[in-house]
Amino acid sequence: MQHQVRDQAEPGTIAAALIRGLPVILNDYIPGQEKGNVPYVLGNDAGVFTRSPKETSRNVAGWFNTNADELKKMYENALKLA
Repeated sequence: MQHQVRDQAEPGTIAAALIRGLPVILNDYIPGQEKGNVPYVLGNDAGVFTRSPKETSRNVAGWFNTNADELKKMYENALKLA
């Protein structure tokens, strides 16, 4: 399984990730045009939104340690959205 990290909620990148079944890590968005993409990803449990590099690294580390089930669930949800 491959993973993608994206710094903004850009719809083309999100769509490409979902098509591949890749959970998305978002940490910013452009107000107005990208704001709605964050709740879409989060509401469908296809990724996470973080505000700091430390929070991002905790999420990724957790996926590969204690939260592997969460990663698998996001992978499956990403494919459903595709």
